[in-house]
Amino acid sequence: MVVVFVQLTPIDQFHLTKDEPNRSCLLALCDIILAQDPDITAEWKL
Repeated sequence: MVVVFVQLTPIDQFHLTKDEPNRSCLLALCDIILAQDPDITAEWKL
């Protein structure tokens, strides 16, 4: 048995706090936006 621990980013943690269907919608929008330009990155702004 192999156990793998994954460190979630703050953005991933944010998405996991949302209920469906909002979570799926936000993740889809993120994927669509990031696919438009390689210079666009997902970052948490303070």
